[in-house]
Amino acid sequence: MMRPLVIKTDVLHCFGFEKRHKLTVDEAYELLCTARNPWITLYYDERDPKDVNDVRDFAIGHAGLRFGEFKDRYGDMFNVLLTTDKAKNAEQAVRMADKGVSLFGRKIKVKLEVLDKDDKRPINAEVIEAAKTLRHAPREYSVWPIINYDEDDIIRLAGLGAEAVRVMRGPIGCSGTVKDIPDIRRLGRLGIDLKLPIILEGGIGDEEQVFEALTTPGIDAVLVNSCLFKSIGGRPADPKAMMEKIRLAADEASKRRAACVYRFGGALNESY
Repeated sequence: MMRPLVIKTDVLHCFGFEKRHKLTVDEAYELLCTARNPWITLYYDERDPKDVNDVRDFAIGHAGLRFGEFKDRYGDMFNVLLTTDKAKNAEQAVRMADKGVSLFGRKIKVKLEVLDKDDKRPINAEVIEAAKTLRHAPREYSVWPIINYDEDDIIRLAGLGAEAVRVMRGPIGCSGTVKDIPDIRRLGRLGIDLKLPIILEGGIGDEEQVFEALTTPGIDAVLVNSCLFKSIGGRPADPKAMMEKIRLAADEASKRRAACVYRFGGALNESY
């Protein structure tokens, strides 16, 4: 049986993780188009679900950009990924998912997360509890949970019917300097065995790490965020330029689905 095609892209992304990571409506659109990403990620942005009463009020990123502004200019060109951003326990995550799905009035995907007090790592047990609650609810929820690398927990989420599982390469915001997965090929094989799409995220710092992930059989997509807003060599961050590098790396990876060392410097590694 083939693995389900639910992700529909190999590059997903968010829109910043700090208030200083500002984007205009057009810049957000350009990032989506450059990535060839059909999913726009929406946030509560630290608001209680009861205070969000219209889909237009959802945030894009954490710098004040609202979904209503985006819809006014670009309509419904993109699918919605609703994130339970910075939820601290399973109950809060469930409330966020329930409110979002109620407001949209249609089936959307829930990027299910419960983070620790520093907002750096998921709390696996709470994420699994939230997934269990949502999957057993009368309303149909499509969940994409995020967890720290743990093979038993990936198997549990597969058994609960998660559409895809997002696995942390490293803590949020580390920009690729920490790697918590000892063997990415083993993770890919687990996804293949379970027929479960795997998204690698958290701590992807550059296009080389994107290429490494996407040439690994069983890793279906990456999600990037902090690396888009990282200044390099003292120059201001340029999210679109960074996304162009990531898109190019993903395109090269799609031609070469075998785990290998790669150094992204314009020319392909001569070892191919």
